[in-house]
Amino acid sequence: MKKRVGVVLRTEEITGVLKHYVRNSMLEKLTKYDIEIICIPIINKLENIYSIINSCDGIIFPGGDDVVDKDLKILEYLYINNTPTLGICLGMQEMAIFKNGKMIDLNDDSHYMKNNKTHEVVIDKSSKLFEIIGKEKITINSRHHSIITKTDLNISAYSNNFIIEAIEDSTKTFFIGVQWHPEDLEVEETYLLLNYFINCL
Repeated sequence: MKKRVGVVLRTEEITGVLKHYVRNSMLEKLTKYDIEIICIPIINKLENIYSIINSCDGIIFPGGDDVVDKDLKILEYLYINNTPTLGICLGMQEMAIFKNGKMIDLNDDSHYMKNNKTHEVVIDKSSKLFEIIGKEKITINSRHHSIITKTDLNISAYSNNFIIEAIEDSTKTFFIGVQWHPEDLEVEETYLLLNYFINCL
């Protein structure tokens, strides 16, 4: 039986129409694996979402625009049940906030770079992220205006201007968030991270 990965849909109003979506680049990356992809709309009641989650082997919280209270409840459920969870950009920020985190606006475009322009991050050598990627420095993309300034999760990577770029709880099977967008990078580090996540299911 194929493993099932749930992807939480993001919500955005586009030309006056409320839409629920996941970016194509995320689906393209996931379809490289022999898994079932389950899209999870958060407009469902929580008990229905939990039922969908229970049918999945792992969950991805992708990038988006705004922190959603319901997402934080879902993250608590995943954390308690030790469900493998990968957070990307907003997903990482929500993971941090769920564990007593604080987020502020960056107030400049230093980390919002179009066309996959990149910068370097430094990974903590004691972290699970380092165990997965095996490199202390990697080059990543960046497109966010808000940053995490504190969290009870372990901080596993920083940018060169000391902005938090990855967080984790190494006591869990897989509970890792990254500030960048690995789904939009065709590099070794993307597949090392996704491979590890899939192998944890």
